[in-house]
Amino acid sequence: MDYEQIEHLVVAAKTNELKAKEMLMIEFTPFIRNLSRKSIVHGYDREDLQNECYRTLFKCIFKYNCENHRFVGYATNAIKNTMNNLIKVSVKRSSAEGAQALIMDERMENKLIEDDELFEDRICNQAYNSSIKDFISELNDTDKEIINFVFFEEKQLKEYSALKEVRYTTVVNRKNTALKNLKKIMDNHNASQYIN
Repeated sequence: MDYEQIEHLVVAAKTNELKAKEMLMIEFTPFIRNLSRKSIVHGYDREDLQNECYRTLFKCIFKYNCENHRFVGYATNAIKNTMNNLIKVSVKRSSAEGAQALIMDERMENKLIEDDELFEDRICNQAYNSSIKDFISELNDTDKEIINFVFFEEKQLKEYSALKEVRYTTVVNRKNTALKNLKKIMDNHNASQYIN
């Protein structure tokens, strides 16, 4: 990277010069690709991580004090911090919401904990079974919509995110919530079969 050129590009980008912003993106692309390739964050694919990095880069342009003449260091640290924060949030979530959060006691020892991904596979396998639609009909409208979009229409969460103009991470959370709600309904029906 030519640090002097980057400083000039930042000054131009702060005046909303589109070409300067594009050039800064090009200059930082190798760093961002390398960082996103090395990082694993639950709920994000590589493209999502790169988009978060570019978003941080543009925030840096907006907040940068041009008198410092250290934009490269400022931006790379901010991008690394963004990635580290995403990883920290992901780790906290998995330990607070996932199977790791369960505390095994005597009643739980013999109970098999079903992983969310296995549950998703079960939904996919039963998608053509009409009884699954009965369970889905008991969900609220938001849950129904995302389940139908992903599992019956077989569309990507990115498409749903763009369609609803909602952040990708919010869509992932909505899908996970809908699956949990559907699982509760299915488990309640299965439990009532054994009671009757």
